[in-house]
Amino acid sequence: MTRRGGTSVSRLLSLLYTERYLRLSLRLLERRTAPVVLEGFGPAGFPATRPGAPLRLGGVPARQHDPITCGAAVALLANAAADRALATWLSTGRAPARATPPELVDLPSDARVEADAARRLALAQTATHRRLTRRALGPLPWPRSLGTPPWTLARDLRLPQVRYAHRPVDDRDQHLMDLTLRMLLAATSAGVPVPLYTGGDTRRGWAAAVPRHVVLALPGPGPQVRIFEPSTAVVHRIDPEDLRARVRPHAALGGWDHLVWVLIPLVRPDSPAAGS
Repeated sequence: MTRRGGTSVSRLLSLLYTERYLRLSLRLLERRTAPVVLEGFGPAGFPATRPGAPLRLGGVPARQHDPITCGAAVALLANAAADRALATWLSTGRAPARATPPELVDLPSDARVEADAARRLALAQTATHRRLTRRALGPLPWPRSLGTPPWTLARDLRLPQVRYAHRPVDDRDQHLMDLTLRMLLAATSAGVPVPLYTGGDTRRGWAAAVPRHVVLALPGPGPQVRIFEPSTAVVHRIDPEDLRARVRPHAALGGWDHLVWVLIPLVRPDSPAAGS
């Protein structure tokens, strides 16, 4: 595809240790002999969906409830996949008997027994977004109108045996995208979801040239990647190569053109390093 077009903040920053973290992620994933197990929604992992159909929780599409909660919707879904109490509450409204998930701590008692599934999702997304923006800049809050910054999303995810780094990506950099796509396929094949930030470039103005939306690459075998897009809750199947040097919007990216920032999973190995 053509390399012409505008620039973006992620392109200007993508040389800042992105390759180092991607290589570390790949080395750690190579040392896994078994996938990461997520049983929040049961043995199948994430709720099953038909191609092009919305992912549902409690019978309703798990879409973001307002324009600024895409990151919160992604965080909520990923954490619920690892937290059976949270997944059960989202799906059924049954309150946890023991430890309260962080997503529910700030909810008033009447909200914790909300019977309407769509209302439960909205309440949990709003509470999650507030938590992710509350102390995003040291002691200072992140402007809620700007969505969820990648560093607080990376910090908030609590999947077993996984922590996340976050780095900008230039989707026109062939070498960097080689590593990014290898990581994406290796992680999702190992049972690890990967949040992805999408956006535009300066052709739409500088307001578009920053991370604008968050989607979630779901665990599953290749060669395609399943991407949960929270504005519609639809799960798209996409060829990873379609993420390179895009010049047109894609539905899987929430109608944006580019992959601009990635959360990079650093997985705890379950086998010793080769040669050790």
